[in-house]
Amino acid sequence: MLINTGLFGQAVRRLFGAWTALRLAVEHSLGGRDSQSKALDFEDAVVYYFQTAHNINASDLAEELLKAMEGYFPELMLDDASEKEIAEKLLLFAGLLQRGDADGFHREFDRLPGSPGTAASVALPDQLEISGDDVEMDLSESMEAMAVEEPTGSTSDNDQPTSPPRRPRNEPDADGWTTVTGSHSKRRSHQ
Repeated sequence: MLINTGLFGQAVRRLFGAWTALRLAVEHSLGGRDSQSKALDFEDAVVYYFQTAHNINASDLAEELLKAMEGYFPELMLDDASEKEIAEKLLLFAGLLQRGDADGFHREFDRLPGSPGTAASVALPDQLEISGDDVEMDLSESMEAMAVEEPTGSTSDNDQPTSPPRRPRNEPDADGWTTVTGSHSKRRSHQ
């Protein structure tokens, strides 16, 4: 099977970016403080799954998507059956790419929510030849194969998202400002 992983990855990103349940899980940190990273890992795992699995059907894929969502975002309760719609669209894009129907792919891609024309700007590298060997792997195995070791330390799922790593106390950041923290407020002073 010949699949363009670059184009398929763009379709997965666009689909996942428009998936309300996934967006809310990330926005509300339902996967802990690294929810955004988990969403990106989920996208990569789906692309990897399509590279390695054969004879994927919509109901099995929807079940795998649901299990993966529960794994990445344990506090999420997905009860709108949106995983079924995502599974069908993923299979549509994979099928179009397998048949070499670039026009159909772009037409369907442009119908997805998000900025128009993105698929047309994606180059056609990253073609992957998958032989006829029957590879049976579920999405959770794909995620395990791609797993990155969690840092050790005491964190809880209720931690708030943090942006950049902490700087030593009272050291100016790149713009010359120092964040002064107190027990009740945060103030910025210019040095």
